[in-house]
Amino acid sequence: MRWDADEPANAKPEARGLRAIGLARTRRRQTRPLLVLTTACTVLCVGGIVALFGFRRAPPRPIESPLVIAVKPGAPVATSKPLISLRAGAVLLDGTEVARTDAIAASGEVQRVDGLVRALKERPRVAGASGERAALLEVTADTPAPVVKSVFQTLLYAGYADVRFTGVKRPE
Repeated sequence: MRWDADEPANAKPEARGLRAIGLARTRRRQTRPLLVLTTACTVLCVGGIVALFGFRRAPPRPIESPLVIAVKPGAPVATSKPLISLRAGAVLLDGTEVARTDAIAASGEVQRVDGLVRALKERPRVAGASGERAALLEVTADTPAPVVKSVFQTLLYAGYADVRFTGVKRPE
């Protein structure tokens, strides 16, 4: 049964519109308490979750430093995780410059860093060291993105699947 079935067929459109407005107001009055109740329940639930778990910051994780193991005096030094630093257009492996990145920065294209691959293959490995396939990548804030991508992809190509970034403080 339609809502206007009790009105005569020849009723004016204005009367039908007023009746529709009255019905809408009635329905709104009926649903308002339900809306207030659901809103109050939502606020209480969110407040309970916040009170239960709180807004605590996670404790800072320490930056892993490489473990240095010397084989003999004067022999190359091996670490469980190689430390690759990108500074002033140079790639440093454990503090020794192995490649320049000026050409990569100038071209803006991602390229393999061959000097880094050679140095990683020649680098002595620690037998049975945990994290053998991990590397630490130290990047300064002024290093261009194509250089970082190139070194990252070179490390993946050389077999270092676990690359972790370490930060460098800006000089003040």
